[in-house]
Amino acid sequence: MTVSRESGFTLVEMLVALFVLSLLTAAGTAMLMQTLDGKEQVEARSDVLREIDLARATLKSDIGQAVVRPVRGLYGARADQFFAGGDLRDGDSQTILFLVRRGWENPGALERRGSLQAVEYRIEDGALIRIARTRPDAMERTPEQRRVLLSGVQEANLEFARAGQWSPEWFGGVRAAPQLPEIVRLTLTLEGVGEVDQLFMTGEAF
Repeated sequence: MTVSRESGFTLVEMLVALFVLSLLTAAGTAMLMQTLDGKEQVEARSDVLREIDLARATLKSDIGQAVVRPVRGLYGARADQFFAGGDLRDGDSQTILFLVRRGWENPGALERRGSLQAVEYRIEDGALIRIARTRPDAMERTPEQRRVLLSGVQEANLEFARAGQWSPEWFGGVRAAPQLPEIVRLTLTLEGVGEVDQLFMTGEAF
């Protein structure tokens, strides 16, 4: 009479199998985490690129529509400035550009206003902000529209060119230089991106 033995795993074989399984699980988890991190980084960079594109389009529109039209200060103070740029510091904020632009659309003439708009660009708390007055000649209660265009701004530098001459500042006013620059160069240093150099042309360039 023959006695048969059932085959099975020894304790050592079970431990080895569990060890190999744990290695495979750890490797799979690491690969999954790397994939998720890569996806988040790509999405974050895409968001930054969209912000840059939006800021560029907005600046291009404003600068391209800039006009020689001095604005009055509060309570009808004498009109003078219409285009200024550079390091125009104001307290804790840094105003880098001020201009008056035309072509502000008013579909169906629903609002009682003209097509001119006074626009200011500031760096506040690491963000590039566009501030637009609904009317160029400001009164105490003239509404403003504030819009954050870019975040993570570490540094901003402007240069202005006319007739081939470049300058780090520009003050266009009735009593100063009653003209616009032809080209505006804006160099931004952005967190996680580095330097972004952009050129914009005014109507004087054509």
